[in-house]
Amino acid sequence: MGISQEQYKAMTKRIDSLRQYKKEISNKIEMEAPRKKVGRPNLEQAQLDRYQMAPISFLPIKPLSVNEAWQGKRFKTDEYKEYEQTVFKCLPLLTLPTAPFKIYYEFGFSNKASDIDNPLKPFTDILQKFYDFNDKDIYEVNIKKKIVKKGNEYIKFLIETAK
Repeated sequence: MGISQEQYKAMTKRIDSLRQYKKEISNKIEMEAPRKKVGRPNLEQAQLDRYQMAPISFLPIKPLSVNEAWQGKRFKTDEYKEYEQTVFKCLPLLTLPTAPFKIYYEFGFSNKASDIDNPLKPFTDILQKFYDFNDKDIYEVNIKKKIVKKGNEYIKFLIETAK
């Protein structure tokens, strides 16, 4: 399944346009706020400088899916199956908006070391099973991580139509 020559030309034109935009923004930032070259900046300032220099990052590569990242079959654990049933019992009955979807997630973790994206795929899979939609129709996601006391962990979500 390849792409047509017209699609390739359009994609190349878009990439060139984004590169030009990035260059223009970078030049504008350099002119407005030139960097000091004296002394060693602290890590926070170095990170800010890096983000100021690259307001948009574009990688012209195909995103790797979870299925492509791991070999062999993955099987649901007993813990996952129990979690799925618990979530099913907690989920409210909703009428979904029209696809494509935009979903807001907020995960309340008691452990600061918890990765923000770890619960995303399992929870999204449970949502699609419960509400009978396909996650290919999710076009936008917003994720927040909150730290809470142990025993007060939670999940909040909102499903809207993506614009």
